[in-house]
Amino acid sequence: MREEQQRRRMVETKRNREIAQLKKEQRRQEYQIRTLESQKRQQEIVLRRKTQEVSALRRLAKPMTDRVAGRINQKQTMGEPGAEVSTSTITSLEPESGSRSVSSIVRQWNRKTNALLGDSPSSSNGTRTI
Repeated sequence: MREEQQRRRMVETKRNREIAQLKKEQRRQEYQIRTLESQKRQQEIVLRRKTQEVSALRRLAKPMTDRVAGRINQKQTMGEPGAEVSTSTITSLEPESGSRSVSSIVRQWNRKTNALLGDSPSSSNGTRTI
């Protein structure tokens, strides 16, 4: 009878150890999942921002017809910032060596358009204050 009690205790101890080990493994996996989800969200944010920057630069680089430029000039008189960009501005945005980042090109473009519009220098960092 005593041996049987001892055997039961050993079996229960072994089972408790297995349960503790499985719980530990589950916590580790949950932490890893949360970490990977966080990394994915950060990558999606960066990808979305870079995609927006590229599309903005592509819009700037497209040659404008007179009709479209006329519409843009009308919008600018109505107070839309950054509506008109001269061809010298567009050509100055193209990197000579190809080593400039998209972000620096966008910041340079923002500074030039803000200077043309007479905005304060604090708004030239590419962020909007709402």
